[in-house]
Amino acid sequence: MWHQRSSSPSLSYKSTENYASPLISISTSSNNSFPSSTTFTDSDLEKSSPILYSPVYYNENFETSPKWKFKSSNKPKILKIFKKNYNKFKIKILNKFSNNYYYKYFKLILINYLINKKSFMLLIIFSTLIISFKQIYSQLAYFNPHNTWIYLDKKPYDFVSDSKVVELIKYIHKNADQHSNYYYNQDGIFDRRVTPALYLNNLIKNFNINNLDESLKLEFSWIDWIDFDQRLLPNIDYLLNHNGLPISNCTQFEIEIGFPKNNYFKKDSLINCTNLNDLEINNLKNMNYPYFKINAPLDNYPLSIEARIIYGATYLYHNFQSPQRLIFIDGLSETDLIIPILNIKSFKNALFPSNLNNDLNLLPIDDLMSNIIKEISFNSDDIFNKDINIIHDIARFNKNLNFDKSKFELNKNDFNNPNNLSEINELLNYNNIFNSLDFNLYSNILNEINNYPNGDYPKYFHEPLLNDKKIGGSHYDWRFFNIKEINNEYKRISNLNRLIRAWLRFSNNENIKTWIAHGTLLGYSFNGFMLPWDFDHDVQVSSTSMWKMAKYFNQSLIIDCTTDDQFSSGYGQYLLDISSNFFNRSNINGNNAIDARFIDIHTGMYIDITQLNNIENKDIILKENIKSFDKVFKKEFYRLLKQKKININQIIKDNDLIGCKNNHFYRFDELNLFERHIFEGEYAYIPSNYASILDREFPNRKTSWKHEGYTWRSNLSMWVLNKRCDGKSFDRIGNSCIEDEYVQLIRDLLFNTYSEEGISDELDEIDEDTRRGVYPDWQAVAGVDLFRAQIGNKR
Repeated sequence: MWHQRSSSPSLSYKSTENYASPLISISTSSNNSFPSSTTFTDSDLEKSSPILYSPVYYNENFETSPKWKFKSSNKPKILKIFKKNYNKFKIKILNKFSNNYYYKYFKLILINYLINKKSFMLLIIFSTLIISFKQIYSQLAYFNPHNTWIYLDKKPYDFVSDSKVVELIKYIHKNADQHSNYYYNQDGIFDRRVTPALYLNNLIKNFNINNLDESLKLEFSWIDWIDFDQRLLPNIDYLLNHNGLPISNCTQFEIEIGFPKNNYFKKDSLINCTNLNDLEINNLKNMNYPYFKINAPLDNYPLSIEARIIYGATYLYHNFQSPQRLIFIDGLSETDLIIPILNIKSFKNALFPSNLNNDLNLLPIDDLMSNIIKEISFNSDDIFNKDINIIHDIARFNKNLNFDKSKFELNKNDFNNPNNLSEINELLNYNNIFNSLDFNLYSNILNEINNYPNGDYPKYFHEPLLNDKKIGGSHYDWRFFNIKEINNEYKRISNLNRLIRAWLRFSNNENIKTWIAHGTLLGYSFNGFMLPWDFDHDVQVSSTSMWKMAKYFNQSLIIDCTTDDQFSSGYGQYLLDISSNFFNRSNINGNNAIDARFIDIHTGMYIDITQLNNIENKDIILKENIKSFDKVFKKEFYRLLKQKKININQIIKDNDLIGCKNNHFYRFDELNLFERHIFEGEYAYIPSNYASILDREFPNRKTSWKHEGYTWRSNLSMWVLNKRCDGKSFDRIGNSCIEDEYVQLIRDLLFNTYSEEGISDELDEIDEDTRRGVYPDWQAVAGVDLFRAQIGNKR
């Protein structure tokens, strides 16, 4: 995410009057950089005369002094002696300093009064105790993450280079007909399309779509959806070095990833790790999976990438509950198929065996979804079908029929959030009906309030702290983290591209009032795409939409069945996870600024979803709490006052302040109208007055043209890495980048302008709707004919 936080980089923009539209190049040539400096000081000692070695001088000056030698029976009390004889010391020291004898004088004091047998022994003992104390109780005293620890098997698509990306995309364009082939775990390839296709195929065969049984529920197992072999199986070298055995218990795992071997105090260890019993071991899908399970997140130790993958995967396999429903979405027809899950406990065994008959005739997932939708007849009165009236979670179709797609408007009531149990009770008026949607949500809220009556909620979302200095894992969900090469640009952007497209389709189908924000909105302002150095997306929703999601869609597994092109359909599956304390807007401990996340279950990458609501107690927040704001957010708020030419008292009087739990504030006139535009190749909604919002959040956005090793290239209308332009960060036009084959490829995917002749010179005539923004999924398409194509080998 690239909006302003104290822990993440931000551009120091300087606001100007002129605004650059998404496709207008920026011609400012100021050199924006982000310098830092550190200064040090040192000092020298002067030389002194050897007069202090004279025995006469020694006796003469100390004959009236107290007995300075400690008796063998007395303990040294240096501080007491110094305090008692302070004046004598001061006179003698000043006297000796005036004669340049201070060095020898200090040495003499040190020898006679500090370095005797007892004081020296006490010094050694005291130092030993301090070192031992630090080693025993310091959080990281023993822990040393083993970066070279290799456990998982390396897949051909784990490590890729720019040249391999270009080679792959060219190959799949020439072999697009192979897209419809399914692979049933052949040669270790896990095809994400198989499981959702089997679900849809069974629905077509066994149910009358025109009369969908509302009581229909499906069984679920994470084993069908997650490639646990890729996340948990050891490679052949590990097995050869460990007598053919996997990780046998928590202790072995701790030692191998960097925890101490003999840790008697158990301070440095995985306290949330439990060894499997014999029955659990026998029930494992593969006997080479680790013989332990993880029960909770780990926030205070930076583990290696492979250790983090295993840590999250064992929790998924053994302890993570099933989603509450499956939602198959089709963005073209704007239709969702929603099927509840039979129960919330995960099945330990796969529902669909991996050794399926290869002759099973499965249509591509987009064709299966299209065939189902063709059989549906919707009444014109069904705006969102059953969604606005259902009491219990039922199988249903939702279709967006009467929604004005060009824009939407909000009123102030859309930002009202219930502030107490009485108001929540009125909002969830069916909470007295057992097992209804209102009942379940209300029960969860009551449970949270009873457990944390002071509103001091623990952190809900957790990230995998990595031993990686660049990102530290802060942009991944710890449960689903599965990226071995975190710094590969194409894989990261392609994952985020499909992630935001799926969210926009789902929210549009369900009429969830959402819009892009922060760094994602900043990326749109340049060229309609994300900033290429980002690791996540940011969206905002109104209060009414957040409560709608919490009631109907929390803990839903969303399967994107939309036909992007012949390369991307059916690969994306995402979990909508809403914080258990979203209803409380105070965030008094700072742990829960994010209200929900839309998480890619195959990578752990996510979209941050934050709720905006009318701010209560404005006088307290703006006059008292603002003192504790992070300086970045405080400056952003004062820019709001300057933009609107108002003061704090006027905001309180107008009762017009909307914000999130992370102290981003807005006036209602900035959030009442949203217009539809293309972002990442999909329809998204943008605040009509987004320029003023960006001006105060990123005040130098119109003049800054360098960041994170990227430079804005105006003729290409792209941010391009300097290394792809011969390191020429000053080339803002982009002439030094045009011949780069990777740049040509990415520009083609973004704007559909690439031809055999090369890149076109002008973008002015490119219509917004022609921007595809579709990145073929690397891992999925690499499995089409991986070995024959010889694509994706380790560099």
